[in-house]
Amino acid sequence: MKKKTLSILISVLLTLCLLFCFTGCRDDFTKVHIKIINPADGKRIRDGDSVTLSYTGDYINLDEVLDIKVCKDRNEKVVKNAKPTITITQ
Repeated sequence: MKKKTLSILISVLLTLCLLFCFTGCRDDFTKVHIKIINPADGKRIRDGDSVTLSYTGDYINLDEVLDIKVCKDRNEKVVKNAKPTITITQ
């Protein structure tokens, strides 16, 4: 009885391992890019472009001034709840 139970348990474990290998239960990385559009002129801001923004006060909230979206490379769909990191140089 113990040998039969052990062989059934091993076959169930092997089946589960195969399911995990082939059903996408692994990390899936999605390539994305940041799409920034200046609403003032409607043009896309790309890496290396320079943009001059005038503001008054101590700081500027880029989310309020620019249209910033994170999009998938494959189909250009917007990734919800994604927070891009933007480096500003002076």
